[in-house]
Amino acid sequence: MRNFVKKTSASLVACVLPFVMGAPAFADHHEEAGPKVEKVAATVLGVSDLNASVELYKSALGMTVVRTTSTDTYEEAILATADADGTKIVLYQSLVESDGPLKTGRVVFYTSDAVSLVEAFRDAGLEVEREATPVAEGSPVRIGIVHDADGHTLEFIQRG
Repeated sequence: MRNFVKKTSASLVACVLPFVMGAPAFADHHEEAGPKVEKVAATVLGVSDLNASVELYKSALGMTVVRTTSTDTYEEAILATADADGTKIVLYQSLVESDGPLKTGRVVFYTSDAVSLVEAFRDAGLEVEREATPVAEGSPVRIGIVHDADGHTLEFIQRG
């Protein structure tokens, strides 16, 4: 799995870097590169306490559990937002001893009420990195950033 992630990350960097650097031939080159990613299917976040994390994502974010899986080596819960595209987050807890720390992730959400979401995390006793404030003076776009109990960064963008 780690090799897959490393290879996938390297491939994504190779595809995205020319675009970010402003290479004019990116679109032509991209068409020849093969299949395209159409949308993100899920974001996977390692957690230390699956039940507590599921409850937080349900209560603070309004997500619902659509499936759970349990094996001898891991447990996971797949949560979804209410949107028609079915955005998913997989909360994954390893049941095998690990020498390394949990890897942290970042998930960015669009919302109509960033202030309330930030408050829900504060009320749960969790870290607020950035209040849900405008990105610039007079801007209608607000961004709030929080951290869940496992250090994952959650960013809430409220447009308009």
